[in-house]
Amino acid sequence: MKTISIETDRLQLRPCTEDDIPDLHKLWTHPNVRGFIWDDVVITEEKAREVVARSIKNYTEHGAGVWVAYAKSKDRLVGFCGLGHYGKQPEKEILYGIDPQLWGNGYATEVSLAMLRYAFDELGCQLVLAGADPLHEASFRVIDKLGMLFVRRVQADGADGAKLDLIYYGIKKEQFDAGDAFYKLNKD
Repeated sequence: MKTISIETDRLQLRPCTEDDIPDLHKLWTHPNVRGFIWDDVVITEEKAREVVARSIKNYTEHGAGVWVAYAKSKDRLVGFCGLGHYGKQPEKEILYGIDPQLWGNGYATEVSLAMLRYAFDELGCQLVLAGADPLHEASFRVIDKLGMLFVRRVQADGADGAKLDLIYYGIKKEQFDAGDAFYKLNKD
């Protein structure tokens, strides 16, 4: 599969590589991020390496996985987004995390719109889900901006074996509207 990237108004997105492991590990272990991505477990760099290796394999085989988002104006990691099967849900799910120093600037919505467009236009998805912890109000604001609707509430196994409550929202291809959000797919 060719390497591709996505350009948005402010960001450059691309599938993650082994070179991204230190930056992703730092973001994934930040106290304000890990609580919603890793159930507050501080993952090791080896675990980050495994996730990135699995993502590279998934991208190569299926076009989906973890992507990194860098600011166009600076060579700085803004966050990550992903598209894949992260829980036991049969549909593809969108996942994102933004550097807490950059929260409130619309980056989560920007990367999510780009990932949804990629999922529908390039991968042929007909439905994409987003799962969120009931206490994560910021995720629900992003989900609302994406036009997603409630699908189901489930209990999932957390990283520590505890049961977690998750709420899933979804959007169908025919319902998706990116509005005037800039999106450019680059295929190298």
